[in-house]
Amino acid sequence: MPFFVSPSMVMTLLPATSPTGSIHDLTGSILKMDVLKYLSPEDTLALIPLLYRVAFPSGHHIYYENDPGGSLYFILKGEVAIELSGRQIRKYGPDESFGEVAFIDESIRTGSARALTDVDLAILHGSDLYDPLKVSPVIAMNLQRAQAAKVEGYIRSTLKTTTRNLLMKREGDTVI
Repeated sequence: MPFFVSPSMVMTLLPATSPTGSIHDLTGSILKMDVLKYLSPEDTLALIPLLYRVAFPSGHHIYYENDPGGSLYFILKGEVAIELSGRQIRKYGPDESFGEVAFIDESIRTGSARALTDVDLAILHGSDLYDPLKVSPVIAMNLQRAQAAKVEGYIRSTLKTTTRNLLMKREGDTVI
């Protein structure tokens, strides 16, 4: 599936190794990213040439629910809200990633992402990750496993909350 670029991104999408976004600017930040902690430092550094940097002003949508997926976003600076039907369901900050659901299976976006503050992001396109000429299949597989573990954590957290709420309702307690 081709990478989707919103019209607002066209002017600011830069390879991570461009003069305005050098590889040295990214190394420290990328090594601290939540999901990349599952990779070795060497494997993580191998991903840097595949990244693109982009900036969004506060209030701007990065993508919308039902947009094509296939890219993973890493927050270098700022905060991003994930919204479902216009309601904020999650907030992310520096050293965190988002967009993993549509990244894993290259499906449509399940929610919208909006910049809560001015945001600097690094983007990894799935088409680059799965190109064996650009990255080792082992690195791609390990990153996919890390993303799957993150999604599994969401599911387990949601199921735990839902189960607790159902049990409390059954016992006649008030659920807040």
